[in-house]
Amino acid sequence: MSRFVWLMILLCAVPPMLYPQEPKVLEVYPIRVGHKTGYARFYKQGAHVMLEPRYDYIMEENLPYHGGDKGKPIRSPYRLFELEEQVGILD
Repeated sequence: MSRFVWLMILLCAVPPMLYPQEPKVLEVYPIRVGHKTGYARFYKQGAHVMLEPRYDYIMEENLPYHGGDKGKPIRSPYRLFELEEQVGILD
């Protein structure tokens, strides 16, 4: 009987240790301060501003590359932004 109890304890305790730990970084979100846009990375302990909120607009999706597989555009690492009525690309 005691073997059965120890086996059940072992089977209940080991599986949670086998799962990978959840990542420390949860997400990167756009932030707005005074009509300006930037990006912040949120952790469980707090947040870190990755891109200061100084842009008037940042596109929500990455710009497409043309000439992907079978003519389908693929996503580039670049985003379009607007700053003081001028347009540029962020990487």
